[in-house]
Amino acid sequence: MRGIMHVETAPASAEAADAYHDWYEAHIREIAEVDGVVAVHRYASLDDGGGRSIAIYELVGDDLEEVAARITAGASSRTPPPDGVLQLDPPPTVRYFELISEYDPAD
Repeated sequence: MRGIMHVETAPASAEAADAYHDWYEAHIREIAEVDGVVAVHRYASLDDGGGRSIAIYELVGDDLEEVAARITAGASSRTPPPDGVLQLDPPPTVRYFELISEYDPAD
C-alpha cells in the first residue's frame, strides 16, 4: 500500500524562520529513518509569502496504520524544535492519506 503523511507547520515569527527551516530539515531526516517512509518533500505556501509550509512524507507498507504508528512511537526520541521557533497557535496539523488512484499524463 502507498500513502502520505501531510504535515502543515509554520515558523513562530518571521525572525524565527531561518531557525525553523534549519530545525525542520534535520527533523525530516529523523522521520525519514522510520521503516516505511520512502521520501519527503517540503513546500512553501505561495499564499502568505512562504510563511506556512507543508511536508509530504511518502509512505509504503503492507499496513499504513503500522507505518503511522512507527512514526508516532518514535516522536519522543526526535529532536524537538528550539523554543520559540515553531508556531503552536494554531498547532501543526498532521494527516495521513492512503493512495486511492493516480494518473500519469504520459500514459
